[in-house]
Amino acid sequence: MASQLRRHYWHSEGAKSVGGVPGFGGYVKQRRSWFALVTFCATTVFVVALALTIIFVTATAAYALAAAFSPSPQEFSGVISDSHCMGRHIMNDKSPEECTRLCVTQGSKYVLRPAPPGE
Repeated sequence: MASQLRRHYWHSEGAKSVGGVPGFGGYVKQRRSWFALVTFCATTVFVVALALTIIFVTATAAYALAAAFSPSPQEFSGVISDSHCMGRHIMNDKSPEECTRLCVTQGSKYVLRPAPPGE
């Protein structure tokens, strides 16, 4: 509505007195120049671009710091066995791999034992 776009203002000349207060009432249309509109739009774009730049730089710095302080990958060497046999593999009729799998299915845990010298 056009009446919603208008603002109340205090005016002493030609305004009605309301409730004993002189000069209250009347409406004024706001006239803004095209320059004010362009300035408002440019300022809004600048603020949004600045905010996005700050977010991007902060995220990049956080990612770089996280990558710099993360532990490096570790290498392990040895033979995978189970906690029951510990590499001795009591079952002579099975290969070490089959013995390990069978012991693990019966409740043992996988372990990594050092490789014997010469392997």
